[in-house]
Amino acid sequence: MTKQMYPHLSRSENPVLTLQVFRFYNGGVMGDETLEKTEAESAKAEREKTPFFVRVRAFLRDSGWDLMYVLLALGVILVGSAIWYQPPLLSSRALRVSYSFLGKDFADAALYRPLAMPTRYYVKLPHELQKRYRWFSIDRRREVCALAEPPSFRTFGLPAIRRKEPLGIDLEFRHLDNSEWRVSFEDEAIVFSNAILCVRLDHKQTEEETK
Repeated sequence: MTKQMYPHLSRSENPVLTLQVFRFYNGGVMGDETLEKTEAESAKAEREKTPFFVRVRAFLRDSGWDLMYVLLALGVILVGSAIWYQPPLLSSRALRVSYSFLGKDFADAALYRPLAMPTRYYVKLPHELQKRYRWFSIDRRREVCALAEPPSFRTFGLPAIRRKEPLGIDLEFRHLDNSEWRVSFEDEAIVFSNAILCVRLDHKQTEEETK
């Protein structure tokens, strides 16, 4: 009936405008509460047409957040989680590494330190000795030296380990090559050795300590 009495109302594409015209012709019989409800429904319909990403960005802007800062925070969280779960091995010079094999001394071993693991070290010999000795892991907190497997993971393109994985084969009192391994954690150095191989990690002294 409304369309018959007011045919021009059906031609309006704006529901709010239609409502306002209808209210005018009916002497304001439609209350403000009904008008506000209709306007809210119209606004909701417009929001639903807006892409989700645009709505999220508008929400962040209205709430005082900047989208770039949010993305940056998420990136930091993801990077931190990756490092904690699978820390990469970084070259370190915190200790001086040397070793002797069959009575000959060498100083070409490499020292690595897992990122965010200050008490853990890894030693890599340049060549595999006796078909078994190349990678060693050291945990200063637990005072453990172990024969380790080569890192089989990568984080950000660098060799990495898994934080929860074991160190390797504990060397202390281990019988290999017809001899027993000895492990010593001293203030000056960390030493682990058997009859054919001795690996030594010396703490570097500062100029004040040498005086």
